[in-house]
Amino acid sequence: LAGYCALLIREKRFTQPESTADLRTAIESQDPATALAACDAHPGYMTDILRLGFETVGEGHNSVSEVNEALEERAGKVLAGPLVFVQYLQVVASVSPMMGLLGTVSCMVKAFRNIAAQGLGKPELLANNISEALVTTASGLLIAIPALMFYFYFKNKYMAASSGIYERLGVMTRLMKKNG
Repeated sequence: LAGYCALLIREKRFTQPESTADLRTAIESQDPATALAACDAHPGYMTDILRLGFETVGEGHNSVSEVNEALEERAGKVLAGPLVFVQYLQVVASVSPMMGLLGTVSCMVKAFRNIAAQGLGKPELLANNISEALVTTASGLLIAIPALMFYFYFKNKYMAASSGIYERLGVMTRLMKKNG
């Protein structure tokens, strides 16, 4: 999951700097078809959002507020996708200790059953159950701690990348406004 997040949450994938020249040329040409072709040539999050803006202009909705509204709608949907997988890391980090605790409780129940069946005279019977309880607790923590660290790392990386995309979208919408 962390590896998949690493593939999804890359600033270059969000802001697509390689598309800037083609998008500028397309916007300056004032031809929605050229702009859509530029989006097709550079698939990614930003061009997916800009595509709806260019489609909106192509449909005759030239007001800045209509284009911005379309971009905001698309940005919400496009940027929600990668965040879902980052949130899964938080779920793993939250559930893992509980699963470890469930294993601990289960092992302690076994230990008490052994005491009930055979008395306290044989500590070696308890040692196995207590050892198993500690292993399940440690396993839960060994999963939860790295998952929580990855969650915060990718959440911060996502926030930086998504703010970068909004900055780039602002530049493109101002260019669209300037060029009519």
